[in-house]
Amino acid sequence: MGKIFKIYKGLSQEVYRLAIVRFILSMGNFIYPFMTLFLVEKLQIKPYIASLFFIISVLMFVPASIISGKISDNIGRRIVLLSSFLVYIIIIFTIFFLYHFNILRNTVIAVLLIIANLFLSMTQVPISTIITDVTEPINRNESFSFVYLAANAGFAFGPLIAGFLFENYTSMIFLGNALASVIGFIILFGLRETKPICLENSEIDSSQTISKSS
Repeated sequence: MGKIFKIYKGLSQEVYRLAIVRFILSMGNFIYPFMTLFLVEKLQIKPYIASLFFIISVLMFVPASIISGKISDNIGRRIVLLSSFLVYIIIIFTIFFLYHFNILRNTVIAVLLIIANLFLSMTQVPISTIITDVTEPINRNESFSFVYLAANAGFAFGPLIAGFLFENYTSMIFLGNALASVIGFIILFGLRETKPICLENSEIDSSQTISKSS
């Protein structure tokens, strides 16, 4: 086992941060495996409508990837990642309060879940781009492998937890997701901007500061 994980030593600090966040995101994202069941049993939405909501939610990944990729190239990876993640957290907390306190239990929650998945999907491209930015060809495969390994571990644990909570503590699924995401957001907040032009400007500023001091 030690030999397997030995290849993941010495990777970039950003890669380790992103791996932790992907684990938390995947583990906290245990809502969507139960989405259809939640819509039908808890919100009393007709099965065919619930299926339609689920399909739309899955398809959100396509426009989300295009939009986030374009904005990441123009503005920066960090700002897109953090802002998308923050909106996602706010929506999940909103769903928790609406459902837990029985304020609203109808198709509005289903629509909010779709919007939440849109913003969650918008985090995927910046994460992959940051990994590419901070790695060299010699360790890029190991870096992506480590992040995907963390994500798969999260996917394995998440539905297991949700399975215990779904029947009697459904709202706790949303609360757990939101709290896990807050932890991930805090970890991500320490990331530096990795957009190449930003890095070049940073290096220029540093060199100018050194030359002035000398």
